[in-house]
Parts: sequence; C-alpha cells; structure tokens
Amino acid sequence: MPDSKKVGPHPSYVEIRKEFITEAKIQEFLSSARVSAAREDAARLQGVAWIDNVRKALRLPLKTFGTAAVSYHKFRLAHAEVDYNYNEAAAASLFIACKIEDTLKRSREILCAAYNLRVSPAEQVAQDDPIFENSSKVAIGMERLVLEAIGFDFRSRFPQKLIAKMCKFYGLPRNTIYRTAIDISIDMYRTFAPLKMTTIVMAVACIELSCLLHAQPFPSASPVGADSKQEAYANNLMRLAKRPYVMETLQDLLDLYAQNHAATILGQRFTIENFISVRLGLNQESNALSFPRYCSPDLWAPNNNGDDPDDSKKKWGSDSPELPRAPPTGPKAQQSNKSTPKTPKTPQTPDEMNGDATRGGPGRAKAGMKEGTLRYMLDVERAEGEQTVVDTFFRDDFEDIEVEEEIRVDNRRR
Repeated sequence: MPDSKKVGPHPSYVEIRKEFITEAKIQEFLSSARVSAAREDAARLQGVAWIDNVRKALRLPLKTFGTAAVSYHKFRLAHAEVDYNYNEAAAASLFIACKIEDTLKRSREILCAAYNLRVSPAEQVAQDDPIFENSSKVAIGMERLVLEAIGFDFRSRFPQKLIAKMCKFYGLPRNTIYRTAIDISIDMYRTFAPLKMTTIVMAVACIELSCLLHAQPFPSASPVGADSKQEAYANNLMRLAKRPYVMETLQDLLDLYAQNHAATILGQRFTIENFISVRLGLNQESNALSFPRYCSPDLWAPNNNGDDPDDSKKKWGSDSPELPRAPPTGPKAQQSNKSTPKTPKTPQTPDEMNGDATRGGPGRAKAGMKEGTLRYMLDVERAEGEQTVVDTFFRDDFEDIEVEEEIRVDNRRR
C-alpha cells in the first residue's frame, strides 16, 4: 500500500492533566498574554471577588468557591484576556464548580444573584427574567472552554478541613487563630498558591500566618502528653509541609495583603503595618536558610522521607511524555541503524499545564488539528503505556546489511 494512504484510524491526541503548576510556568503563560502586572492583578482579584460575592448570595459552601476560583485561574492562563470578560469567565467557572461539587445551580440563578447584588431591593428581578437570556447562553457556551482549561480534572484541594483538624490537634484558640486561618485560606484563592501547593502546605501556611498576626508561637512539635500516634501524626505534618514551600505560600499571601490590602478579608481587621512586621521576620529566616522566593519541584528529589522524585516530576508538570504521534502522511524518512517514527513531534504535544507547547492549552491545540480526537488523561503511566503501544504501529525499523562482492578489474591497456 502506498505511504500516502493512512492505515487504520488516527491514534488521537492526548493531553495529560498536571496536578500542580509551577510559578515559572504561570509567569510564562502571563507574559505571553502581554498584559501588564497591574491589569493582571485587577482581573484576577475582580473575578475571584465576583465569585465570592455570588457564592455568599447563593449560600454555597467553601468547597464550591475554591473549585470555582481555581477553575477561573486556569481559564485565564489558557485563554487571552481579550477573548472574554472577567465576569463571564467567573460565571462559567462558578457554574462548573456547582456541578463538580454537587451543589447544583442553574446558570440563570448565578447570573440573577450577581445582578441583584448590584441593584437596590426594589429593582431586583427573578431568575426567569428575559434580561438573562443572552448572558445565560454565553455562560453555557463557555462551559466547554472552562472544562478544557482544567483538563477535565475535577480533583480539588481544600485546606479548610485540615486547618480545623490541626487547630483542634494543637489546641489552638477557636475565636482567634482558627477563624483568622479560615479567612486567610479564603484570601489565598486570590493568589496562584492553590495551583502550586499541596493541601497540607496551604493549611500550615494559613495557621502559621494566623499565629504570627496574633503574636502566638506556631506549634512545631506534638502537644504535651501526646501518645505515639499523635506524635507520629505531628511528625508527618512537619515532614510533608516542607519549609521552602510553606515560605513561598506565606510570601504570596503577604504580597497580596501588601499590594491589595483593601480587597481582602483580613485587610478589614489588620493594618498593613502588621503584615509588614510579619514579613520582616520571614525575610530574615529566608535569608538565613537561603530559601528561594519561588521553589521548584527539584526540591522534592534530594530527600530521605520516602518521596518519589519521579512521581513528583509527573505531578509538577515536568518530563511530559511526547504525546501524541500522528500517523504517516508523507514519504518514509529513512535513517540507518535506528528506528524512526514516520512523523515528527506534532505541534499538539502536551505542555506543562494541560496540553500543547504553546500558550492557550487545549483550545489552541484544537485550532491546529485537521483530524483526530483530543482526549484528556490523568494517569501519566497509562498515557506512556498507550504511547508505547501506538508507536509500534507507526514506526519503521531499518537495518543495514553489508554484502561482500568480488569485482573484476580489467588491467589491460588499450
């Protein structure tokens, strides 16, 4: 059969959802958007504030707010700001979060609650009002874009539950340390920390900042009179909450409170001088221990705590497998002594976040596709195994064979 004809169906394109996104990758996405830092901060804070206000009006739980805020951040990283308004993206993100967390709300309910927050009680309308017809269609239409931006990964991390457990375990005051830590965890969604950090790192950072603001020592050991199980629990907490990552989260929070003090919950209870004094102490600790401002996933590798460096690279979005490989579309490229794929690496190869190597993630990847299906996978090992199997059908093996042959040479002169 000629090489120009394809054999079998297209193997499809695969995008691997990464559990975490590094700060370097976030800055790369933002820089490619060519948006100023002030405008980026304004869009990020306005979108999360919109979600928070509507969440309170609809009395949705914190887990729905957290999922919506994370989805909003990922959507902004995957799409240029000129393609949408922040309130449309926030409405679509909250609409998706309600479905993910099983707190179902119609798109009209969300839009109606947002509208009624802006008008007086006499001007409030019902959710079936015709003014929500077009905006409801826009929110439903953007639902697919948000799902592609999050890579159809519905896993979320909520530090609030762990904050409650840790405060109870260490016997911290409920009306001061615990309540302030919960407010900090809500403010944290106004930063990119939930995209970068684990649940335990975020919980420890919130409790530590709350203790620093209330001038109380942060508990770093097990409580007095603890048994063996409690001591093991406390040791695991401190082992998993690596100090450089906790320090980065604290610095992100302090940046938020210093630069956007009025847009936060704690900004109404503490002055900016309180946060500056806390930051001075943390800066001294960072300088003494030579902690970087932004950590990299390589810090997980040189440890003896049982963490798997290879697994951490997969979670943090490094060493992505070269998926997918397309079927042959042209003449064979022959190379000796090696196996060569018929088609080079395609432009839709997954990136560190959700998909292709260019900014825009899955939405931009699909724009360049002429055929094939775009599929999302969460298991890296399964994707690598699938790639190995598929490559056997689209790979040519060549072997050089040397043959000795005698050639007669006529030495007679003419």
